[in-house]
Amino acid sequence: MSVDIVSLLSTVFLCGAVSGPYPSQKITELIPSIGNIHGTKSMCRSWMYITDMISEEEAIELLHAYAIHESRITHSRGVASFAFHLAERIHKLHPELPVDPQKVRIAALLHDIGRSQDGDHEQNTTTILQEEGLGDIAAITMHGSYYEIMILRGIDNPDLLPQTIENKIVAYADTRFKDQLVSMEERWAEIEQRRKNEPEKIRSLHMAKGRFRNMEKELLRLADEGTGI
Repeated sequence: MSVDIVSLLSTVFLCGAVSGPYPSQKITELIPSIGNIHGTKSMCRSWMYITDMISEEEAIELLHAYAIHESRITHSRGVASFAFHLAERIHKLHPELPVDPQKVRIAALLHDIGRSQDGDHEQNTTTILQEEGLGDIAAITMHGSYYEIMILRGIDNPDLLPQTIENKIVAYADTRFKDQLVSMEERWAEIEQRRKNEPEKIRSLHMAKGRFRNMEKELLRLADEGTGI
């Protein structure tokens, strides 16, 4: 198998420029032909096998790059803070479980990035993060009633459900935080009022409530919090 040494060395150099001492905005001055910076970062993450290792600041930059409204970013920060607290608690009590609090925080920050595009934002989020080289983060961002929406459309796809503890934490945190921490019942009432003219969404939400109640019981048991969180 032949190897393009120039391309390989260019990739190594660019990855060093993206993650190393060179500011990313200077990369186009170093090699004018590289094009989109986000695409370069994606290439480097895939090459270096560090798909989930971005910082909170980089996650916020990505939200800005996709023109997510500041009010949505404020919501996502709150969701991320709550999710991180819960993940830390569970990790401390159950170190045997595969729960990475920082990974959960980043996923919670980015869970609504799909709202930058038309269509269902949960599926959009997964697609965007995969394209950005953040496959590990994309895998734990499903957070709403998209599974139930697809059931209503005749498609039963369990892959749309949160399967891991990390994903369940992200989904639960989104259900507990709007502009401030609320109960799930309060959050559902707000969604039902805001989207009252969307019958499919309302039906899917009612279908999902039992699943989310079970999720809450599971996570609070792991966090040993009772109902006090």
